[in-house]
Amino acid sequence: VETAQARLGFIIAINGFTEDASVAAQSVSLQSHRPVIVPVTGSQIRQLLQRRAPVEAFFKERVRDMLYQRKFPRK
Repeated sequence: VETAQARLGFIIAINGFTEDASVAAQSVSLQSHRPVIVPVTGSQIRQLLQRRAPVEAFFKERVRDMLYQRKFPRK
């Protein structure tokens, strides 16, 4: 049985990301030999805290979204 391993990192920007920064982080994350970089904005964190949602589920969802994009890149 083979298991896939990926290094993981989060970039958190309180005021969000510029378009260039979003594209750069995504292009690095989409390369299978590079670490998965998950961008998180301040507004996403505020919404998480307001909803009192489970923090672990929030971060797992963000990671899954990025891994899905890595597996099935948009054209």
